[in-house]
Amino acid sequence: MLQEADMPGTRWTKQEQRTLRAQIKKGKRADRIEVVGRTQGGIHYQIYRLGIYFVLWKSSEIETLQKSIMEGLCPKEINIPGRTEISIRNKAIRTGLWKTKTRKIKPWTMKEVAFLKHLVYLGYSSNRVVSNGHFPDRTKDSIAQQMRRQKKKKPKKAE
Repeated sequence: MLQEADMPGTRWTKQEQRTLRAQIKKGKRADRIEVVGRTQGGIHYQIYRLGIYFVLWKSSEIETLQKSIMEGLCPKEINIPGRTEISIRNKAIRTGLWKTKTRKIKPWTMKEVAFLKHLVYLGYSSNRVVSNGHFPDRTKDSIAQQMRRQKKKKPKKAE
């Protein structure tokens, strides 16, 4: 038998709202808040509906973040109570303390493309190409993308 709170569309009681506010006041993260009979989506919507905003970053938290990055830690290795890994990463990027690594995309050579066309003609899949080690410097995704490009190009018919 479902309780009244388990049914969709049931109004939040004052007690549930007090429970929600008390957990937020204690510093619980939004994804860790629990209200009996309510889903995480329902809890997040109620937080939004009540106009409850989580505390902005304190200067002490930013200092901790700054010191940790200066020590050589990357954002996912830093633990700040009440902050998620993603919020720490985003704050580090926004404040300019940390930058994401840029990847260099290596262009395909004509020789590689010709060999890949041959493998596509033979019916190879990207998994098979990777497992056979035909292109050791290429990722599976890169090979699959190039294979899709080659399949889209129709061979020109001789007139």
